[in-house]
Amino acid sequence: MKRKILIIIGAITLIAIGLFFFKPDILTAKPVPLALRTPITTIPLDDGSQVRILQIGGNSLSDGDTELDRIKGNKKSSSLRYAQINATDVLLDGVLVGLEYETEKGALLVEIQYISDKGNPIPQRTYRATYGEKNIRIEGNPSDPLHLQFELADGKGGWIKAVGPCGSERDPLERTAITFHGWSRLQKTLHFRIKHSGSKDATFTLPNPFYTPTIQHWRSDTLPASYECDDFKLTLDRVVQGYFADRGRILAPQIIFTTPHKKPKIFTFANAIEYTLTHVEFPDGGQTKIHDSFKTDGKVYFGYPFPSDQDQARFHYIVERGSAYPYTRQEATIIAEAIVSADGKSLILKKTHPTLGIDKIEIGKIEHDKDSGSSCLITLKGIWHGDKEKQHAEAYLQTGMSNTGFLVGFVNNNNHSKDVSEFRGSYSGSSNFSVTIGGKEVKKTKYTFYNRIQWFHDFKPGEHITFGLIKKQQPVHITFTVDLPPIPNSSYE
Repeated sequence: MKRKILIIIGAITLIAIGLFFFKPDILTAKPVPLALRTPITTIPLDDGSQVRILQIGGNSLSDGDTELDRIKGNKKSSSLRYAQINATDVLLDGVLVGLEYETEKGALLVEIQYISDKGNPIPQRTYRATYGEKNIRIEGNPSDPLHLQFELADGKGGWIKAVGPCGSERDPLERTAITFHGWSRLQKTLHFRIKHSGSKDATFTLPNPFYTPTIQHWRSDTLPASYECDDFKLTLDRVVQGYFADRGRILAPQIIFTTPHKKPKIFTFANAIEYTLTHVEFPDGGQTKIHDSFKTDGKVYFGYPFPSDQDQARFHYIVERGSAYPYTRQEATIIAEAIVSADGKSLILKKTHPTLGIDKIEIGKIEHDKDSGSSCLITLKGIWHGDKEKQHAEAYLQTGMSNTGFLVGFVNNNNHSKDVSEFRGSYSGSSNFSVTIGGKEVKKTKYTFYNRIQWFHDFKPGEHITFGLIKKQQPVHITFTVDLPPIPNSSYE
């Protein structure tokens, strides 16, 4: 037995010595800078410069090594967002080894490179913003004219301008991405053109990566169409349509929204109930949620790019109840009771109700702001014993950027909550420990947390405030489907 142990120890020692003197490639290889991929096509321009089309795809593209081995542990990334595109650098030991581009779902992304007549990459990033921990650096101007303007034929004689470009400021090869919205999947071949200042337009074609030969046909709603319940009424009154030679078709749904719940007097840009258009769906399976504006009949409308060769649209909405909604005490998990001081300058904590792991509540001084009114900061602290308890409690709290729950306040004997709260930050840290159960060691996790919430209210001396937590309700999903009038060829405004 001792001999086997000695043999094992010896083998481990030899392996360790071997790893020290003869390190495997994965531990010693230097990062390889991101090379240029083989272009799909190259378009010559009449001044001797050229455009290389590197990739075409959906709402995300990646180039190079974006999935690095975690053994190194030194993968870093930084993002730049401009023109609805996120461009992310993937770095290894400070070397650019990968690029990632991402835009809104339903868009068409194209990665390009612009080369001068001397063979040098030409920057297309006329606007750059670098975000550090404490500063923002802006270079260029979004209104500066681009060297190139890319456009995509809409199938009805018009052209859709590209949005962008956006790229990495660390990339010596000056790769960038552009994106198109409201484009059609019905065209087997996509027709592009490049408008180049002082030069003749260049045209090229690419296979449509999402070609769809057939489309859905939906049962349409007669406008005006409404969805109504006790709390609200959402009506799609009409759809205003614009069609432009350089932007294609844009649809502007005209919504009428009514609710018996008024805006709070404090923090008036919060509504009790909010409606949001999540996206516009195309019959060919595409979608968009990008805003665009246009003017017609002397009015300015905000709408959404839409394929010119399709005759139906489906608008998707959600309606949500926020922290300003008048919830009842019966719906709330009560956590504390307080009273406004006689001078109206502070909120005095009188009683706490330990629940959801909360064992300490701190209330800050009453603050006054000319825009949002009076408020106080409330901090909830506590411990969650295990993942189940943590998940249950987080459903009632505003954690991270996700509003899973709301803090609400009930004033005096009112049964409905009043005014509005806003998330200010949270933290959750974990520690592992072991306990012995039935003679076996069991590993457990304990979480310490805090949650900060600002509650806005017009405080009156002597008011009794009861605080509770409300679990956010599921949103109401509503769709309206409309038939669109056909657009004749070359019918531009």
